[in-house]
Amino acid sequence: MKLLCFNPHDDDVIIGAGGTLLKLLNKNWEVGYVYFTDGRHGSEIMPPQETLKVRAEEAKQEREFLGIKDYWEFGIEDGTLEKLDNEQIKELQNRVLDIIKIFQPDVILIPSISEMHSDHRTTHYIVNDATISRKLKIPIMKFVVWSFPDFYKKIYDVSDKV
Repeated sequence: MKLLCFNPHDDDVIIGAGGTLLKLLNKNWEVGYVYFTDGRHGSEIMPPQETLKVRAEEAKQEREFLGIKDYWEFGIEDGTLEKLDNEQIKELQNRVLDIIKIFQPDVILIPSISEMHSDHRTTHYIVNDATISRKLKIPIMKFVVWSFPDFYKKIYDVSDKV
C-alpha cells in the first residue's frame, strides 16, 4: 500500500500524523512526501535564510529516519500560499496530479480545512480540488497541527458532518 502526504511545511505531517505514519511504515506501507513551502519563516529566533537551511536538513533527517525515498519539493516561500493567483494554483494542481499519477497512492494525506494556518488551508484546497476535478477515487485522510484555538474560529470540514 502507498500513502502520499502533502506537507504545507516540512514538519507538518510528522507533527500532525506521526503516530499513524509510523504504524503504516511498520506495516510496510510505502510513503511519499510533497512539500509545498520552503519553511524559511518557521522560526522567530533565526533569520529566514538560516531557517531555510535548518528546516531542509531536518526534513532530510526525518526522511532518512523513516525511510522515505520518494519526495517532491515545490519550494514556495513559506507563508505565501494564500496569495497565489488562479493560474499559479492551477499550475500547482497540475503538479499535484502529476505526482499522484507517478506515485500511484492508495491513500492521500492532507491538512484539515479547519487548520488555523493559511498555508495549511491552502494546501488542503489545492490537493482536494485537484482530486475532485479529475474525479479521483483515492481516499483522503486529514490531519491537524494547529488545532488551538480551533473552537473559536471553526471552518467546517466535510468530515465534521459525518
